[in-house]
Amino acid sequence: MRPRYVLFALSATAALLLSGCSSSADEYADSLKKAGFDHVKVTQDKETKKVYNKKKKKNESKSEIVAYDFDWTVNTDADGTTCVVELEHAASKSGSLTGNGWYIDEVNGNDVSDSPTSPNPDAVREYLKSHNVDC
Repeated sequence: MRPRYVLFALSATAALLLSGCSSSADEYADSLKKAGFDHVKVTQDKETKKVYNKKKKKNESKSEIVAYDFDWTVNTDADGTTCVVELEHAASKSGSLTGNGWYIDEVNGNDVSDSPTSPNPDAVREYLKSHNVDC
């Protein structure tokens, strides 16, 4: 009888761990959905840097989280043309958010330098219209 109890306890623990786990990206996606964005999929933006390992006496590559990204396809007028707007939020290497909120990082792959802070979908559309971007 004991092996059954052990097996049951292990499977119950694994189920709880798997069902209770939620990544930071999922949590941040939920906040964007609440702000009114649709089709939200947040991804980690990682950068790789060289770090000298004193014990091994050699350089090693180390990947760290620097931000979270969300690519949003938007249409601002009646035609079928759309734009891909990348929203970004700075993050610490532990994965927690830092900085002043989400901002528009790129429009159709072109860098943006004057994004409104924490824009909602209407603010993104207004930004695109004010900069004469045909979406």
